[in-house]
Amino acid sequence: MKIPTKSWEEIYSFYKDLNENHHCKFESIIDLVLMIRNSKYRNGVYGYTSHEILYIGQYPTLEENNALLKVEYKPNKGEITFSYKGDNTLKYSWQKSFSENKASSEFERFIQELKWVM
Repeated sequence: MKIPTKSWEEIYSFYKDLNENHHCKFESIIDLVLMIRNSKYRNGVYGYTSHEILYIGQYPTLEENNALLKVEYKPNKGEITFSYKGDNTLKYSWQKSFSENKASSEFERFIQELKWVM
């Protein structure tokens, strides 16, 4: 399934609205989105939102379960889970959960590991 992406500004506005007007706690996702929006990555990675899940990929159109990073925030646990499914030829996938305050540094490590943005 092909998924059209949104700008990082649209994604930021989406989570900010949920946080401020719908009493959903998305501060950690907002911080990650702001880091991406204000970094060298903003033109090299693309995102899409599905409520509590942020999808990030390398191309302006994402493909479900194909070189796609799924970022899920679990506020009741204070953690973020990254799930990655590589492309069909690599058959590379993993999942990792960590403290919510490490989202930006873990994202940068992920980007560098897979060399998504040079």
